[in-house]
Amino acid sequence: MDRIHQLGVGFAVHKNFVRYVKEFNPISERISTTRLDTNPMNLFIINVHAPTEVKEDIEKDIFYEELAKIFDESLRNTIKVIIGDCNAKIGKETMFIPKIGLQSTHERSNNNGQRLIIFASLRNMTISSTIFPHKDIHKCTWFRSSILNVRSYHGADCDTDHFLVIAKCKIKLKKICTNNNKMMKFDITKLMREEENQKYIHEIEKESETNQRKEARHEYIEYKTTHLKKAFEAERRECKKVVQREKRKYLNELLQSTEQNFTQGKVRHFFAVIKKSKQFNPMLKAIKDKNDRIFIEPQAKISRWREYFEELLNGEMPETNWKAPGQDGKLAEFIKLGGKRLHEAIHTLCKQIWYEEKLPDEWNKAIIIGPYHQHGHF
Repeated sequence: MDRIHQLGVGFAVHKNFVRYVKEFNPISERISTTRLDTNPMNLFIINVHAPTEVKEDIEKDIFYEELAKIFDESLRNTIKVIIGDCNAKIGKETMFIPKIGLQSTHERSNNNGQRLIIFASLRNMTISSTIFPHKDIHKCTWFRSSILNVRSYHGADCDTDHFLVIAKCKIKLKKICTNNNKMMKFDITKLMREEENQKYIHEIEKESETNQRKEARHEYIEYKTTHLKKAFEAERRECKKVVQREKRKYLNELLQSTEQNFTQGKVRHFFAVIKKSKQFNPMLKAIKDKNDRIFIEPQAKISRWREYFEELLNGEMPETNWKAPGQDGKLAEFIKLGGKRLHEAIHTLCKQIWYEEKLPDEWNKAIIIGPYHQHGHF
């Protein structure tokens, strides 16, 4: 429950937009990419978690070299956006104003900020989080023509020590699905039943646990005291217990329903539940070569596969010795080391079998040895 989780990046996609995800590539524990089917060009998003300011320079160099490689080798006819936690402070240096604007909350850029500015300048990008005027509290957390606004939100609760950053973009998906907003109707008579009433009370208690954690978090963020921190951690642990309990309950009910549909022959309902519970699992589209270079473009991946299979199929067969003999008791080494005349005789025998299409009776016999174990051991 209290283990510390570090690194790892990904994307949370709304269920209505999963169909627009063309590919997802988990490059490393610090970088992942996705490509969305949008108009007029596809949207290529790189999610990053950069090393902190106190990390060694060599670790930062490796990260930005990998990021530059992914950015430069991606498809050209796409809109490229970098999001995530860059662990950088962007200042107000005059020389960088065209790339960073004038709305930063810091006066000087730190080492990570300078690396980020250089990366953006070399690729004609803009750091959007310091472009738009906001209160300083909404600036602490990055094409420019399509981004309408960027700011951080302290009220969003994702159970993390980071604040949510939202960027408003002007871009079109290839197909917009419209839903009719209708007022939901409730059957109040169900609450009169004991079983339904208990479910309703249970949902209220569960929602109460979640709200208590949110309130404790907001108080801790506002006042930053040790007492409030301990209270928040206690509420967080309790909330995690509730969430895990409800998740196990849901999965058990789902399995029982699926098993019941299967035993009763309700095939349609059985596959409907399986389809509903199936998670999105996009195909991994990136591959690496011998030197761990990442290939995303189709032609580069085809060339790498061709090279791989040429080496695999034209390479030397590995020598495997000391295999168990067959029914005749002859070891494989007797044939391997038998010389030219024995190999020619075996070749003649194989040709005869090929033409006659009949195997010798001795070749149809085999010895099957079961695994040995003592009594009580498996």
